[in-house]
Amino acid sequence: MTNSRSSGVRAVKAALLEAQAKDRAAKNLTPLGFMEEVLRKPSEYPFAARSWAAEKAAPYLHKKQPIAIETGPPPEDSAAAVREQLAAMQKATTSS
Repeated sequence: MTNSRSSGVRAVKAALLEAQAKDRAAKNLTPLGFMEEVLRKPSEYPFAARSWAAEKAAPYLHKKQPIAIETGPPPEDSAAAVREQLAAMQKATTSS
């Protein structure tokens, strides 16, 4: 028994790969450039193709957020230093 949804996904992917090969040959696009073009032309590509392109292109277009473990914990006295700076700023603005 064949799952109609998975065969539909395969058909969309096959059509997308064929279109990708033709477009890249005609426009000399990189794979990422093709995915960006799919995203920019919603009327030419079905939602499944745009969704696939967005998922595959995202890691190359959006930088990962820094992880605190990589940089280590902040110094323990940093909170106290910030509180002191804020207090000094408040004094300066209220005394003016």
